[in-house]
Amino acid sequence: MFDEIISLCVSLGNMKKKKKNNITFLSFCFFFFVNTFFFFFSSLSFIFFSFIFYAFFLFVIFLFSSFFLFFFFYNSQFSLPPSTSLSFHISLSLSLYLSIYLSLFLLVYLLSAFYFFTFSDFFIFSLIFSSSTSLSFHLSLSLFLLVYLLSFFYFFTFSDFFSLCIKLDHLSRSKL
Repeated sequence: MFDEIISLCVSLGNMKKKKKNNITFLSFCFFFFVNTFFFFFSSLSFIFFSFIFYAFFLFVIFLFSSFFLFFFFYNSQFSLPPSTSLSFHISLSLSLYLSIYLSLFLLVYLLSAFYFFTFSDFFIFSLIFSSSTSLSFHLSLSLFLLVYLLSFFYFFTFSDFFSLCIKLDHLSRSKL
């Protein structure tokens, strides 16, 4: 499993270095921002309307994600490592999407909570927690998820992470 993660990171690092793969990288950015826009819209619809609108826009998000995954893995201009299976890439990408959307949803939750000055009237947490939930709980939860979101973007944006994975990959292959 660790070798597959390293191979995937090496592929992404090679994708960023080659100029011919700019279309693939730009398409990833396009689909990511489109899905993020739909996510914010669905979160706001969950706040102001009902859970049906939220579920509908989440369905639109995962529909866009499935089309993107098909485009990215079958029409990409860089070759995937032969040791990495397609199901692994799909499951990893879906888990990354879920973690991003969960973090963004709770960030919207924090901002809307500050906007409405109430914490128990309109979110799913009101189904889990009582109406006497303290302000410190919401602030600590939102702060934790904000730090998680920033650390996620740090590890998957800067090229130091990819260079470290390339060094680990060379080290593991030299031991074989």
